[in-house]
Amino acid sequence: MHKLYKRLLLAAILSICSAVLLACGAEQTKQSLSTPSAQAAPANAQQLAPPVEHLTLEANGKTFSAEIEHNALTKQFLSKVPRTLNMVQLRDTTVIYGDSPISMPNNLVRGLKKGDLAYCQYGYFIIFTGDQAASHTTGFIKVGRITSDNLDDLQALAHGAEVRFTLAK
Repeated sequence: MHKLYKRLLLAAILSICSAVLLACGAEQTKQSLSTPSAQAAPANAQQLAPPVEHLTLEANGKTFSAEIEHNALTKQFLSKVPRTLNMVQLRDTTVIYGDSPISMPNNLVRGLKKGDLAYCQYGYFIIFTGDQAASHTTGFIKVGRITSDNLDDLQALAHGAEVRFTLAK
């Protein structure tokens, strides 16, 4: 008889707990659905752009304005600005690279354009002095771009240069 009472009491407690948990879950779901952040964004809403740092790049007497994303990947690079990198041409490509390699995620893309700032799959900082050739199969992670209208002046850096990076004022 004593075991029967224990089982009945346990079943009653479990029923009450289940009812409370269901009620709490329903209330939480109701609250989360009524908040704007949980509602689906309209189809025409734009995604928020990641925060950026504005930089000035100087090399071979040329000055460029740029923006670079402020994220975990660029944190190390930005923490060392102002800085000068001795950037060299990567074989016969339209890429100059420099800096110490860093650990890279796997979301590499292709098809970068003149003026793009990126990291290559080996973790080096890259400036595209021309468009990435379609035959070039290496992937990159784009982290910024040169925003000034003198992109053609990048040709002066195509064979490498000492590039000075400073935060724009």
